[in-house]
Amino acid sequence: MRIVYATDLHGDPKHYETLFAALKTGDVLILGGDLAPNYLRLHENLALQRKFVAQSLIPGLKTLLAERSVRTYLILGNDDWAASAELIENERDLYWIADEPAGLAHWLVVGYPFVNVTPFAIKDWEKWDTEERTGDRISGYTSRGGAIRPCSLEEQQTTIAADMERLRHSVPQGPFIFVSHCPPYGTGLDRLHGGEHVGSRAIRQFILDRQPVLSLHGHIHESPKVSGRWVEELGGTLAVNPGREPEPCYVTAELDDIRGTLAHSRFGPARPE
Repeated sequence: MRIVYATDLHGDPKHYETLFAALKTGDVLILGGDLAPNYLRLHENLALQRKFVAQSLIPGLKTLLAERSVRTYLILGNDDWAASAELIENERDLYWIADEPAGLAHWLVVGYPFVNVTPFAIKDWEKWDTEERTGDRISGYTSRGGAIRPCSLEEQQTTIAADMERLRHSVPQGPFIFVSHCPPYGTGLDRLHGGEHVGSRAIRQFILDRQPVLSLHGHIHESPKVSGRWVEELGGTLAVNPGREPEPCYVTAELDDIRGTLAHSRFGPARPE
């Protein structure tokens, strides 16, 4: 069974067309967030995203299922408004893994959409990483409740670290794939153009503690180009960030031999470090 993973598509038709063309009968598609466009003014953007999800994303994924038996597992990311999630949650043919894991053969696929604090305005999928509660911009806007309103991360009652502690105990023993929009801190997957690491320490620790076979990430578009690495080994886990380039990027692997078949659409077979 072939897995195809992509993230940070941002509503780009070219990226979606290339990705869908890469899928064959029986494939599994995993989408790691930042799926919708985000280019209009703030209060027009929610309508844009909901229209994209309802009229483009969901119909496209359901066509893949009907024509090629492609099963899709997905989360949203920090650039996606949470008010679009209800459109996906109500689709029984799609696996919305942000709230509950879903089965894949004898595996589980576990999703987590939140990222640690960013300088950006959309705060629906942001939390403090730990109780230290540091970040560049804690005020912004949320769409939770269905309309855009000002918010502050002071409203958040939990941290990523607390969520990872819950997952550490709630995910059953056995092989699983972890899909987290935020990459693990201090790796080749979370580096900005200046070289700074901006991923999550809590997510890194969860990966080291629970050792998913495959950990799929995104969020930091430029990291593979800056670090020269799109895959990195954390303990026994292969952690991946395909990055985002002008040309579409995605990762593929065979479920029964992930380590031997993991490959990037542009950079070829994995050489984890």
